[in-house]
Amino acid sequence: MGGLKGGGGDGRSRLVSLTQLLARLLLLGSLPCLGGGAQVAWQDPPAQEESVQRLEHFVLEWTAEAEPPPARGRGDLEVRRSRVLGLARMRQRLEGDELQLEVEYDYFLEDLRLYAVERLGERASRLVFREMAAGRGRTLRAEWSRDGVSLETAEWDRGGRRARTASLEEGGVLPQYLLELARSGRALSGYFRVFDPLSGGLEAQELSTSYESGAEEQLQRVVRLVRSDGTLAGEYRFTGEALTAFRLQNGRIAAHAVSEEVYEEARALFHAGPTAGSEPASGDPGE
Repeated sequence: MGGLKGGGGDGRSRLVSLTQLLARLLLLGSLPCLGGGAQVAWQDPPAQEESVQRLEHFVLEWTAEAEPPPARGRGDLEVRRSRVLGLARMRQRLEGDELQLEVEYDYFLEDLRLYAVERLGERASRLVFREMAAGRGRTLRAEWSRDGVSLETAEWDRGGRRARTASLEEGGVLPQYLLELARSGRALSGYFRVFDPLSGGLEAQELSTSYESGAEEQLQRVVRLVRSDGTLAGEYRFTGEALTAFRLQNGRIAAHAVSEEVYEEARALFHAGPTAGSEPASGDPGE
């Protein structure tokens, strides 16, 4: 797509035309639905190593001067001592002719796991988002219409009941796909409507790119996403196309890349993941 750059002119018309263009280029094949009421035990994404093109691991740390929020999960003492709040893992797979982007977050203090999958193909595109904790959870599915100009969403609670549906009659872009465009340099700057799976709506964000000197004098590309109210939605640091660090929640949470061995050691130390016997939201598992 080349560099998607913002410039002069009418900001609102640029925003709508650009995001509608991206929406039409977004992609995704159908995923099976189990139907209301089905209960699905949480499992890690299937290990299909031959399909994995990129796998990245991160440690999440609390960076604000204030103390971390009250703990509701395991690892309270260790988290407060180390200021490590959780772990993150990102994958890129190629499933046939479809691109699949995955991100997982384990938050130790809240005993919370978030898992999002975007599968992108020529026919359509879909995001499946799961939020899981002991005794609660939800699943949200967002899928673009055939003409790529509206986003249909459906949400299920832990018991498999459909909780909410909506049709967002505006152009937009899925969050991991936008990050993928920024990673490869196809999105350098501009205004986007980004779908937020936590709120289930679209959020206007401005993307900008700058360059800074990193460790060992390596040049880092810094991509920032800023909301319309001026707050930071995310900041991502790349060396080439490798994501080395990022910040979330107005900069209060910072992540840095680690090896798979360090990731697994931290995962074992804090017993990451839902407690034994807990179940995720269900209704449409998305896999």
